[in-house]
Amino acid sequence: MSVIFSTVWTRILLPAMFSARAFKLFPQVYCNIEKPDFDDLSWLQGVAQEVVLVLLITFILARLLRLGTKRLVQLSHAQELISGRRALQLRTLAGVLNSMGIFVIVFMASMWILPAFCMDIKPLLASAGVVGLAIGFGAQTLVKDMLNGFFILVENQYNVGDVIQVAGVGGTVEDMTLRRTVLRDADGTVHVVPNSEIKIVSNKTRDWARVLLHVAAAYDENSERVIQLLREVADEVRNDPNYAGMIVAEPEVPGIERVVGA
Repeated sequence: MSVIFSTVWTRILLPAMFSARAFKLFPQVYCNIEKPDFDDLSWLQGVAQEVVLVLLITFILARLLRLGTKRLVQLSHAQELISGRRALQLRTLAGVLNSMGIFVIVFMASMWILPAFCMDIKPLLASAGVVGLAIGFGAQTLVKDMLNGFFILVENQYNVGDVIQVAGVGGTVEDMTLRRTVLRDADGTVHVVPNSEIKIVSNKTRDWARVLLHVAAAYDENSERVIQLLREVADEVRNDPNYAGMIVAEPEVPGIERVVGA
C-alpha cells in the first residue's frame, strides 16, 4: 500500500500541483472523447492538473464572494443604520448574493472540469440554454422586479417607515422585498407596487422634510398681530423639549399669502 501511494503521489499529485502547466489560464483537452486512453498516466496527470487548477480558482472566487457578503453583513450592524428593518434587509441581500454567487461559481467550475473526464457537455449546455430561454420569457417581469428591488436596497433609496411617492401612489412604506413594495396611504389603503413599476422615487422623509401650514384668519383681523401670534406659537413649539429634537431649523412665517373675501 505504501509503495502504491508513493508512486501515485510522486507521479501524479506532485506534478499536478507543482508543474508550471497547472497554472495556465485556459484548460487543455487531455482526452479523446471518442476513445480516451485511460491507461495513459500522462492523461491522468493532465486531468489532475486541470482539476487542481479549477478547484484553486473556485476556492479563491468563493472566498472573495464570502468576504464581500461578510462586509455587507458588517455594514448592516453599523451604528449609522438606525432602522433594524434595514439591517435585516441587508443581511437578507447578503445571503441572496452569496447563494447566487456560489451557484454560478460551482456551475462554471463543473463546465470546466467535466470535459477533462471525457464528458461531452454540449447537450447539457443546449438543454440549459433552452430551459433558461423558456424561464426568461416566462419570468421576465419577475426578473425585472427583483433586479430593480436589488438596486433599491443597495442604493438605499427608501426604508420601511419612509413616506414616498412611487408609480403614481404615495404613502408610508410598510414592507419591501426584492419583488415588491407595500405602501399605506393617509386613507389607510394598502398599495402593493411591483418594483419593476418604480421609475422615480420621491422620498418625503429622507434626512429632513418641510411642513407648510396655512392658517386662515378673519378678514378684519390685524395682519401684523396675526403674524406676531404665529411667530410666538412657532417659537414655543421650537423650544418645547418634546419637539426640539425633531425640528432642525427655525420656523418661518412669510406673511399673508392671499386674501379671500372683502
